[in-house]
Amino acid sequence: METISRLLLNYIVNALWIVAVVAGVAWLCARFMRRTHARRIYLLWTASLGLSVLLPITGLLRVQNAHSFARINPGAATVEHAESIPAKVSGSIFWMSGTRRRQQLSVEPFLRTAVLGLYFTFFLYGAARVALSWKRTTSICRSAIAIDLPLKLLNAAEQCFRAFGVRPSTIAVSAQVSGPSMAGVRHTVLIVPEGFLAQISVKDFTSALSHELAHIRRRDFLSNLVCELLLLPICFHPAATFIKRRIDCNREIACDEMAAEASLTRTAYARSLLSLARKMLAGQETAAHNYALGLFDTDTLEERVVTLLNRKSISQTTERLLALAASALLATACALTSAFSLQVATPKADGGDIRPFVGTWEAKFNGKTFQTLKIQNENGKLAGTANHISIALDNDGNLIDARAHEGSDQITSAKVEGKVVRLTCTGKAHMNTDSGTADTETTQYEMKLTGNEEAEIRPIGDGVDATQLKPWKLERVKK
Repeated sequence: METISRLLLNYIVNALWIVAVVAGVAWLCARFMRRTHARRIYLLWTASLGLSVLLPITGLLRVQNAHSFARINPGAATVEHAESIPAKVSGSIFWMSGTRRRQQLSVEPFLRTAVLGLYFTFFLYGAARVALSWKRTTSICRSAIAIDLPLKLLNAAEQCFRAFGVRPSTIAVSAQVSGPSMAGVRHTVLIVPEGFLAQISVKDFTSALSHELAHIRRRDFLSNLVCELLLLPICFHPAATFIKRRIDCNREIACDEMAAEASLTRTAYARSLLSLARKMLAGQETAAHNYALGLFDTDTLEERVVTLLNRKSISQTTERLLALAASALLATACALTSAFSLQVATPKADGGDIRPFVGTWEAKFNGKTFQTLKIQNENGKLAGTANHISIALDNDGNLIDARAHEGSDQITSAKVEGKVVRLTCTGKAHMNTDSGTADTETTQYEMKLTGNEEAEIRPIGDGVDATQLKPWKLERVKK
């Protein structure tokens, strides 16, 4: 659990600055590509969202790989001292431990707990929002009533179907949508408000239908759902929300461009958008959030119209060169970003690293377990229990008998010095019948690591002659 919380905290800390950098670079690239088609800018922002999620993870993987190397070769080098790695180490390991710059951050246990708690709050809220939106979408689709198109619109609809090469599986009507919406992955449903088809003109209907067919052709329902799931790990970050809004906006603009190409002119399509907006949105409340892709769900109508009317066409070669240059800039920025990371310092206790001691340790005598130590990391300090034991020694200090007894003592303090930890265990000794209270007794142990999963332990303290007592072996059976 400690390892998971440490990795998660490192992910959060790195995501704080990485997401902001990616969003800033993506914004510059989008400005650079402003004369290209919206579908290319949409892909840029979608890639930025994926990179924002993945880049903090790649940093964790490298740190983990470097730590694994250090554990396998404890005498060679650790990741904090790359200069001591011998020449025979492979180049990939050397790059991970030497060229990646990491800044250690010391975080108090209380702050660690607060950050993780706040992160899980955002994550659970985002997950609940996704689940609720999905439930609303399925509810709208199930409650919608399938209809046939009126004769006056049927010919225009068939022309749109042929132009886009797709058609919805079902056309339905529902009171839960404020405008034409599309939902579904394999079985696509085009949902329109009640009374929409009876009032709309053929020209406006063609514009609205073309926009929704563009969503179907681009498979936007599925891609939008994937983006919503990708957003969950970084939903706490305002820059991540900004990236998702730019994805939604450019998705709609891309569909507008496809619909405008099927219309007479871009100006005619823009006028149809404004006409539809006046008819459908006047005096209506905003619909509850769902994943049906509606004509006016992103609140970016003004930007969409301005983009349609003002974007000047350029040659395909120029457009591809601009897209390539922007992609190279984003890739370069991400490569440079991946070379740096922040790492939350591992909790220390009395100047030592406590991680190697955490776990369940057992000692055996004649094949039977007689001692069990359960050592845990609680807010950066070692805690846990040690069971009661009785031992017998020969004249040379070797065990000749060892047995486990019922009950255990709490580990109340631990002093770490390198590979050695001195544990103080406190428990009830006997009941004082006069006062009605229990006396306590203290036992001290010295535990020394001798391998990755092995250690030695012996009692120390008052009444114990350490020179006459040889330690017995411990084996970690659970981390």
